[in-house]
Amino acid sequence: MFENERYEWMSDLNVGVTFVTWFFCFFIVGLYLIGGSITWIVTWKTKSELVYKDLFKELNEDNGFNDIKIVSAKKGLRMPFFNYNPLTKEFQVKPWELERQNLASILNLFFSYVLIIETRVQNTHYRRSLLWMTSLNILALFLGLISFLIVLITPYGLSDATLQWFDFSLQIINYFAMGLIFISWISLAFIYESLGKLMNEMAVHYLSPEKFKRFRAVVGVYAFIPLIKNPFLITKL
Repeated sequence: MFENERYEWMSDLNVGVTFVTWFFCFFIVGLYLIGGSITWIVTWKTKSELVYKDLFKELNEDNGFNDIKIVSAKKGLRMPFFNYNPLTKEFQVKPWELERQNLASILNLFFSYVLIIETRVQNTHYRRSLLWMTSLNILALFLGLISFLIVLITPYGLSDATLQWFDFSLQIINYFAMGLIFISWISLAFIYESLGKLMNEMAVHYLSPEKFKRFRAVVGVYAFIPLIKNPFLITKL
């Protein structure tokens, strides 16, 4: 595509930056689609939906539970750009409900518990950081779309001065998009790393050693590639 004479107005540096920007944008869109598909299939197209709804309702209503193991986690979430003081949180989980679920459903269940507990204690810094970082990521995709349209619809026959202005504008847009992608990715990775620690502290009390190892491995993947989990996250906030 870049060998076409129509795109000769782009500088060599801009060609490389544009390609990298588009690659990351398409990669992020792919992660969103994968995450959304997994969430839809695992959570809402299986029998787990009723279990989730019952547990969420009971937890949100603060009803008393019987035979529940209380797990206290004294580690606070590591929030980017905010000073967040560690708090002691009590996690309430029904082991007999977890026995009915496969590993993917168990992971979503623990993830939902953490989100509900965080929002129930009115942790506004937590919610604000998640929403800001997700918004920055979506803005980066929008800038990537603008970059794509600029290259696609730039007409023939423009003056050299105009083409230089297009080239400069395209570079600025690409740099902003890449910066937002890296900032949001790194920040979300910090957030999901903290979520993963809390989820592991809960799960170790209820899962068999073999299943817990697999659970911890998947949680690590979510921390490294946090955007996979974003569609589910947005639905729960």
